[in-house]
Amino acid sequence: MQSINRMPVVQQVVDSVKEYILSGKVNEGDKLPTEREFCEQLEVGRSTLREAFRILQAKGFVEMKPGKGAYVGSIKGNSLNEAIDWLVEHELEIKDFIEVRTAIEALGVRLAIRQLTDADVRQLRQIHRDFLDAIRKNDSAQVTMLDERFHNTIVGCSKNKLLININRQISGYFESFRNRTFRIRQNMQNAIGPHTAILEAIISKDSELAEEEMRLHLEKVCEDLEASRSLNESTAADNI
Repeated sequence: MQSINRMPVVQQVVDSVKEYILSGKVNEGDKLPTEREFCEQLEVGRSTLREAFRILQAKGFVEMKPGKGAYVGSIKGNSLNEAIDWLVEHELEIKDFIEVRTAIEALGVRLAIRQLTDADVRQLRQIHRDFLDAIRKNDSAQVTMLDERFHNTIVGCSKNKLLININRQISGYFESFRNRTFRIRQNMQNAIGPHTAILEAIISKDSELAEEEMRLHLEKVCEDLEASRSLNESTAADNI
């Protein structure tokens, strides 16, 4: 791998790590070097490397395992069939996480409205604009990152340190789901209405409505997850 010395830095890190994965030096499922080793080799900071890993995970080349590090995903990269298979396989586990997310984020948005500043509103508006733009471009990696940022920013606005820490842990375990569900274009489209409704309720400082819209959004996420089974069956039929 070559050191990184030109802009845009994140994209160069993505290209360099992808080149390493495709070099034949590693196989699918192998553990990748540590963050420290990558940062030293590429001469970049950890935040840059982590953003690159998010993109690579969304594209299927890297699999992040909380507490264990980064592993080689698919040598062939993003695969819709692989995403659908994974969602079906992990459906019950994901639903457990969504139940916990619903409780935490419903409380988070209610508390956030009490603490909301003009700067917070501007930040959420910008994230939402970028989110819509990424969906228009069908950029699943950006959609994944911005979806996480939108939800985490809302909880962050609560200023409740314990809630923020719990949410951060759950969000980390939810990365694999986000990276796969947004490979399905319809799931990206399905997030537009709920995100817009949540943002509008926050701006109007209607805590009850914001809490309800958050619950409805996560219910829709469960519906999208269940719909993956139909996609899986349809794909299997096409292959017969």
